[in-house]
Amino acid sequence: MKPMKSLDLKWEAPPLFFMHVPKTAGSSLRALLTLAYARADTIVLEYPYLHRHALADLRRYRCYISQCGPNMPALIGRPDLAVVTILRDPVERAISLIYFHQDNLANHPEWFRPDYYEQYT
Repeated sequence: MKPMKSLDLKWEAPPLFFMHVPKTAGSSLRALLTLAYARADTIVLEYPYLHRHALADLRRYRCYISQCGPNMPALIGRPDLAVVTILRDPVERAISLIYFHQDNLANHPEWFRPDYYEQYT
């Protein structure tokens, strides 16, 4: 019996937009995506900081992570992106969100004052 020749397989993750819906295990998927994509190929787009990125510069990434919504691939000019999200039972998600805000109110009351948000405008 002849020995099998080893296969030199290379896999490259496809260009991806992960639309993170809060309280749906998105942080876990985000952690997995950081293993599949190089750090230089990944960008996290967060709402108050979107203006910091030029649209032309955004096209170079291969993995986009954002809570901004499903129109982001069209906005950045990347119709080739696979769009992925995670959904959760709406009642469970609402309960989780309530607990999340209760915890934040207890531990970070400054986040709930109007003057805190003035720094982002």
